[in-house]
Amino acid sequence: MRALKWTILAATLAVPMFLNAASNQILGWNNLGMHCMDSDYSVFSILPPYNTIEAQLIVGGKLITNGSGYTVTYQAVADPSGSFNSTAMGKGNYYTFAQALFGAALAPDGGLAGWNLPGTNNTPQAMLFEQTNQPAAGVLTPVNWWRAEGIPLSPYDDAHNHCCPV
Repeated sequence: MRALKWTILAATLAVPMFLNAASNQILGWNNLGMHCMDSDYSVFSILPPYNTIEAQLIVGGKLITNGSGYTVTYQAVADPSGSFNSTAMGKGNYYTFAQALFGAALAPDGGLAGWNLPGTNNTPQAMLFEQTNQPAAGVLTPVNWWRAEGIPLSPYDDAHNHCCPV
């Protein structure tokens, strides 16, 4: 039996130069683990590839509650075995049928909610800062985090290796 192997999307941070990196931390997570997806979209779909990551920033021991002046991004990083997952392209037929199933004409590596995979160039992708009571963003509780929703991450790395035992 093989151990589970997940390729990570890492969160990075751009902050003003005066901050001491040793006193700053970023905590990131996928809010549901790897979201399910269908193996074939040619007939119908139950679930599109749709992963959401969230991250909180602590500067000088204090939680950042206003994202102004900070940029948090995500991009692919290799796991300890070297597995790397930067693109959704060539990993199934989702993009062929996304328009018919979901009414969305998606760009390569595009997600249904507007957040994309970084692509083969591994371009950092910006996250959205959310805080308290932002009904337009769907936030009704105090969260004070950055979020990227609907990232089309698949359970196959860029070498087309499956992450999990079958």
